[in-house]
This record gives sequence, C-alpha cells and structure tokens, in this order.
Amino acid sequence: MIINKAIAEKDFAFDYQQTFDGVGATRAALSKILRSIDLVGWSRREESGRLDRRAFSRIATGEGTVFSRRTMTESDTAAVSVLVDCSSSMCWDDRSRIAQIVTVQLAKMLEQSRVKYAIRGFNGERLTREAESVNFIPIKDWGESLQKAKPKLGHIQHMPASSTPDYEALYLSVEELAKLPEHRRILFVITDSDCFITEHIKHVHRIADKVGVTIVAIGIQASIVSDVFENAVSVDNLNDLGKSAFKVLLNSLRK
Repeated sequence: MIINKAIAEKDFAFDYQQTFDGVGATRAALSKILRSIDLVGWSRREESGRLDRRAFSRIATGEGTVFSRRTMTESDTAAVSVLVDCSSSMCWDDRSRIAQIVTVQLAKMLEQSRVKYAIRGFNGERLTREAESVNFIPIKDWGESLQKAKPKLGHIQHMPASSTPDYEALYLSVEELAKLPEHRRILFVITDSDCFITEHIKHVHRIADKVGVTIVAIGIQASIVSDVFENAVSVDNLNDLGKSAFKVLLNSLRK
C-alpha cells in the first residue's frame, strides 16, 4: 500500500478536527460504557484521610499514621475492533470518504476513552457463494499509537478495491476478539452492506453471541444494514453522526 504521508496526515487532521452536534456527549457516554472505576480496597497507615478504627491502639502511643484511604483504579474493561469495508462498491457516492470520517471520529472517541482498540480494512474475493478469500488492511494495530496510524487513517478513502468477503472478515475478527481477556469485546463494522448474504451474517451473529462479542454495524448510505445486522444504524451524510448514528450505537452497547 503506497501512501503519500503528507497528504494522508493532512486529511486525517482535517477529519479529526471536524465537529458534529451531539458527538461530544456521545463521546463522554461511550467512555463511561467502555470503562469503569474498580474499588480495590483501603490503603492504611496514612497521615490523613479517614480514621482507621484498627489503629486505635497506636493512637495512644502518639503514632500519626492512623488514617486510611479508599484506593481506586481505573481499568480497561473493553477491547474494540473496528472493521472497515474497503471493497470497490465503497467508491460510489463518496462512501469511502464518509467511511473515513466516521472511522476517524470513532478512533477519536476510543482514544479518549483509553480502551484497547484496533482498526482494519478488508476486501478480497468471493470465490463461490460459499467460499471467499479475505485481505485485511492494517490501519491501526493493537497497541499501535494513534500518532503512528494517522497516515493510514487518512488514506482509507483511497483503499477500496475488489469484492466484499464479509463472512470471512467478520468471522475471523470475532475469533480474534474472543481470545482477548477483556470483559467487553466489541466489533464495529463500517460498511455499505453491498452483496451481504443475510443468512451468513446471522450465522456470524450466533457465533459472536456464544463467545461474548457484540457486533455493531455502521452502514454507509445503506439503510439495508438494519436488515442484515442486529445492532445497526445507517449514516447517509455526515450530519447523521451526532444527530442519530452514534446515539443508536450507544443504545446497542447498553444492551
């Protein structure tokens, strides 16, 4: 994949800095859903805080470290995989451009939520109705910094090619997430749902449910996405991001 780094980073910066009504509130809500505060316990022998009843015997000796404090730690509770449709049908009607902005805005949310996440594009070849080959395009790997991934995120609009091996891409992504230790495992798929076979997607949904993976689809100019995926919303234009799309997304994650 050949990328003009300067142009791609400029495009990323433009998409990252865009603002949409309602997205700020959605970002805060998403952070609360994906992260939680875990109470760990009490830290004792502190010089300030709550008086520790267990330290009464030491008070008589004049010891000052007779207080305790509740200790809390914020821990990762989710692993999120984002799968972006890079098939040739995404070239139509600026779909790949919209998909890039949606992906960048979602990455911004996930980054600010400080959760573990990865982003991959996919395309490939449908060999027969029942067989297909998939090509994963690395955009942001697990543990890779957003800074390093910026040129690839800014190049998504130029990635579409070939066909849509949806079943194989979804199945392999669910399989990968199922092996991760995080309590919540979420797979976002950004797609125009072109040529998707409904029974194949339902089969993937059944597998995902069994292994504890939630699939959420963001359709790009594809209202049919709700007929294919259980948790889905369509983005027809960029104004849909804050007004409806991400709100529906949050409702899916609260289930």
